[in-house]
Amino acid sequence: MRRVCAPQKPTMYIERLHIQDFRCFADTEFTLNYPGRKYPRGKKAPKLDNVNLFLGDNGTGKTSAFRAAVIAVLSPILNNSGFVTEYSVRRQMAGATTEVKPASLRAKTVFVPPNRLLNHPDYLGFVGEISSRITVVGDTESIHLDPLAEESDDHFRALFTAKSPEIFLAAYAANRRTARPEGYSEGNRTARYQRVAGIFEDHVGLMPFRQGQLELVNLDHIDEADEILDKLLPEEVQTWDANFISRLTPLPFSALSDGYRTFIGWVWDLLVQIARVTPSGTPLYSMSGIVIVDEIDLFLHPDWQRTVIARIATTFPNLQFLFSTHSPLVAGSVESSNIYVLEDDPDNEGASVVKQYTEHIQGLSADQILTGSYFGLRTTRAQPLVDDLNDLLAKAVGSDDPKIAIEYLTRLNLGSERDEADRNADQKKLTATSS
Repeated sequence: MRRVCAPQKPTMYIERLHIQDFRCFADTEFTLNYPGRKYPRGKKAPKLDNVNLFLGDNGTGKTSAFRAAVIAVLSPILNNSGFVTEYSVRRQMAGATTEVKPASLRAKTVFVPPNRLLNHPDYLGFVGEISSRITVVGDTESIHLDPLAEESDDHFRALFTAKSPEIFLAAYAANRRTARPEGYSEGNRTARYQRVAGIFEDHVGLMPFRQGQLELVNLDHIDEADEILDKLLPEEVQTWDANFISRLTPLPFSALSDGYRTFIGWVWDLLVQIARVTPSGTPLYSMSGIVIVDEIDLFLHPDWQRTVIARIATTFPNLQFLFSTHSPLVAGSVESSNIYVLEDDPDNEGASVVKQYTEHIQGLSADQILTGSYFGLRTTRAQPLVDDLNDLLAKAVGSDDPKIAIEYLTRLNLGSERDEADRNADQKKLTATSS
């Protein structure tokens, strides 16, 4: 049973995002999962109702979708935050010229009161929309906010207060790294933009681990932060006296493996960002808001990939998560209603759209998932072996030589890394079996 401590004020989630002429998207729209969402009749809520997992080939726009979500939500305050938009507007070749239209982003948001998880009939609270455009003049892009509805003002006013917990958004890019203390600076960025800056700026580092520890101590959240981190980490590594125990060896954060440092880095940064806005006496795990993590499986062992999303989602049940992955093990850990696939737009050459499939893959093997519709591989075998098998198959056509068929079966079942003695022994076994 997951523990839930509802926040005291209505908090915001993204219900639907419409992206037009933004980077690789010509026109796409999709509805997201969030805690307490009411689903259409006949559609069951996924067990992890706060998870949205994005899949797609390189270049199809997973990171672009995340950037669009961030700009859409924060557009009222981005112009004065330190954010600079570059190459956000879609540029498409039209003959000998480049066609450029203003990008349009619309985020339908819901402000959910704290009793949403108690089946209150008015749990949705206020439904609002933030609409903005990005225009290009020369090589300069500018964000323009469409006027908010008058009744929206009070709800979106929290955007202009950095420490307001009602609208919380943090984003972590695939190139995330924990900065060294001597090189870390939050610069001239506003606090709201600092939480998402890494998804736009490659050089932005996460808060140094030791600095985060000191801040969590000052905010009286260090014990809870350690407890949350231990819950999310594999048993092989746990926090210990301001450091870690990894395989029975005491180590500082800087001496941990890349996988541990990459994972701990963004989780620790998130805990600090939550602690900065959490009202006194409110536990960190009860925080509501939106958290984006690009390539959630980055540097993680396959065994960890099988459980990482469930651990995060149940530890922070009030956060709406947007993840991306290339891992079939991660994809197979969630339900089809959690998964969004980026694919070629059939109506716009060179563009992408976001789709949801009906194929169920939760619990299937990695091989089954990779050769299914979500990843679309014809085979999971190494390409050199596939080439060898095709050559042998071509030779077998019209040939009566049984050695070719035996060699084909040998490579099909045992791979290609066999020395001559092994091959001869394998062929003898297969020959004896077939006879």
